[in-house]
Amino acid sequence: MNLFVRNFIQKYQRVLRKSKPENLLKLLSAIEYTEAILEITAEKLFGKVFKWLIVFVTQLTKCIIKLQLLIFHKTGIQPTPSLFNFGSLIESKKNGQSDQKGEGFFVLKHSGRTVRTIKN
Repeated sequence: MNLFVRNFIQKYQRVLRKSKPENLLKLLSAIEYTEAILEITAEKLFGKVFKWLIVFVTQLTKCIIKLQLLIFHKTGIQPTPSLFNFGSLIESKKNGQSDQKGEGFFVLKHSGRTVRTIKN
């Protein structure tokens, strides 16, 4: 097994280094945004076994892309992107504005983290 991995890395090292990190980050975010749709579609069309196969393949693909970014491009560990932009909410919290209940968000008392309500 170790010999197989060494041969694979030596053979495809040029291909792995040629891809740009910006393109890999775009691909990673596209995979993460479409992952749920792929899972639901696979389960509806083919059943639970195929759904879990899709989950395995997407997680493996994301892992390979993140490792490529980490090892070859030295970009550091990539956090998972948030589906919602809480930046404006955090800034309004810092400025002292507390109109977040109307927007469907609230701030946790202990941690100060902004959380979206279930109703929205």
